[in-house]
This record gives sequence, structure tokens and C-alpha cells, in this order.
Amino acid sequence: MKKHKKKVVFWICLLMFMAGVYIALRLAFGIFTPHNHFTAKQEIKQGKIRIIEIGELPPNFDQKQALAKAYGFEFEPAGCEVALEKINGIKHYNKLMIKALEKEHGAGWWEKFQSRLDSIDAANTQAP
Repeated sequence: MKKHKKKVVFWICLLMFMAGVYIALRLAFGIFTPHNHFTAKQEIKQGKIRIIEIGELPPNFDQKQALAKAYGFEFEPAGCEVALEKINGIKHYNKLMIKALEKEHGAGWWEKFQSRLDSIDAANTQAP
């Protein structure tokens, strides 16, 4: 009887561990979402570079997209209502995409690009 009880306890512990791993991968890393670390690696190999944006499209999205395309990538909107797991997947996805872009354009490039985007935003808010 003791052997049977030990087996049951072992399988329950194993099941709980696997459930914990699944939940961690799903929530913390967004592994089971369309945009995650692994899909980013595949798309970089295919030359499909894009940055996923969460939230409402800004009024100057077309200008930002044109600037992005000049640097060989594009922005892709993900919408406003996004679950935590998808947010985390996108975070890891974008991190790899930015690394690929910095490899191509040089270190510190992303910060310079962001300042150009800020300039576009400033120009649009000052326009009458």
C-alpha cells in the first residue's frame, strides 16, 4: 500500500510542477501567443522585421510607418485590449526585433530612432 501511495504523491507533484511551468511560460513569457521570442527568431531569419505596438493608433501613424519603412521595418498595431500573456509575448518579441535592427544600424540606433519619432509627435502637436 505504501508503494501505491508514493506513486500517487509523485504523480500529483509532477502534475502540479508541469502546470506551474505551463502557467509561467504562458503568462510570464507569452510563449503560446502569436508574437513571442521564438516567432521573432523565425521572422528575423525570414527578413520580416516589425515592431508590434499595443494601444490605439496615433493620428500620425502613417508618418511613423513611413519612417520605419525607411529603416527596413514596419510597425504593426496589436489593438487596445490585450491580455497580460500577449503583452509579455510582444515585449520579448520586440526586444529581439530591436536587437536585430541595432545589429543592422549600429548600437544606440533605437534611441536615435525614438527621438525622431518624438520629433514627429512634437511637430504634429504644434501644427494648427
